[in-house]
Amino acid sequence: QRIDYLEVKGKGIRQEIAPTADKDTDCIYCGQCALHCPVASAQEQDNWSQVEKLLKDKNKIVVAQFAPSVRVTIGEEFGLPYGQESTGRTVTALKKLGFKHVFDVNFSADITTMVEAEELLERLQDKKAKMPMITSCCPAWVKYAEFYHPELLPNLTTSRSPQIHLGGVIKTYWAKKMKVDPKKIVVVSVMPCTAKKFEARRAELKVNGLYPVDYVITTREFAFMLKKNNINFGQLPESQSDKIFNEGSGAAVIYGSSGGVMESALRTAYALACRDDKAKFCQSRIDFHEVRGLGDIKEAVIDIAGKKLRVAVVNGIGSISQVLANLKKYDYIEVMACPGGCIGGGGQPIPTTAKIRKERIMALYRIDKFKEIRKAHDNKEVLEVLAWLKQQKLSHPVLHTKYKKRIRTK
Repeated sequence: QRIDYLEVKGKGIRQEIAPTADKDTDCIYCGQCALHCPVASAQEQDNWSQVEKLLKDKNKIVVAQFAPSVRVTIGEEFGLPYGQESTGRTVTALKKLGFKHVFDVNFSADITTMVEAEELLERLQDKKAKMPMITSCCPAWVKYAEFYHPELLPNLTTSRSPQIHLGGVIKTYWAKKMKVDPKKIVVVSVMPCTAKKFEARRAELKVNGLYPVDYVITTREFAFMLKKNNINFGQLPESQSDKIFNEGSGAAVIYGSSGGVMESALRTAYALACRDDKAKFCQSRIDFHEVRGLGDIKEAVIDIAGKKLRVAVVNGIGSISQVLANLKKYDYIEVMACPGGCIGGGGQPIPTTAKIRKERIMALYRIDKFKEIRKAHDNKEVLEVLAWLKQQKLSHPVLHTKYKKRIRTK
């Protein structure tokens, strides 16, 4: 990752891997050390024990939401093939653990796409807007920007991430629909990412005084809980997530791969740009192969309504220097701190190799290809939620955020 937060200290039997004393260096919580430590000494700070206690609390409504990439990685922990799609089994497994309701983060990824695509078009039309616009749904990248390059913070999209979007919607829209007190709701995210734990504790993300997400468990923690409770994931029947929120579009599924957020936003930006009667050369486009793959840096020029959009995708924070040195070349940039994107996240099953990342990515694009809805703006339930938030004057507090310069963590 080229962060150099960890270093070798001491000699002989006193030798250890420890945080550097360099005050100009800080951890970004990407978790790649935990994912690749050869002796499993580096591990995420777990939340499974707190979640297990809450599941027994009858005074709480404990709900789960799981990320797009988890459905193609959790099976590996139980001997299933790499990239095995297990959406239905994941829902069943979470309900067997005791979660009262289970939601698919694919739904809120469509929300994130709508927010980000609209902001991109607004910035492109505003000559005074800070460009290029850079994605912000990867919390490890956001932490990197806040600590190492605070001058870039105005470039980051104001959109919150999918897990925070859904948490906020659950504690507002869903709570209203179900007629329950938001204070009784506990939202647990099942994520491929260790940095999501840090993101969930950001005070600036609170909605009406409540954190949108209360706890985050990694894919590995989820697997541990299932094994601890003798739940054989591979033999579980399939079931559906709660019906108030659907399973999202194909554009949402590919959020789990490097280039997926970019492609999802482009699909919708393409359509939104064509709403203007003056827009020329409009045509429907779904697949943007230019931004896919496992290359360190992927560049392309995309034609949107007759305008040339210069884009770049950074696959792994260790490759970011090349793009930072040439920011003026681009209009829109996606950054994912982990190689491969979320499918290579710090909380994913071990081992995670280049070959395994490729299998997982291919699985996500297969799901996308056969989805009935493949674009976020075609998800009618998402549009209904966005309209409700606007009516309730909750659009900004639920959908947007801001960033600040950070000093080294104590």
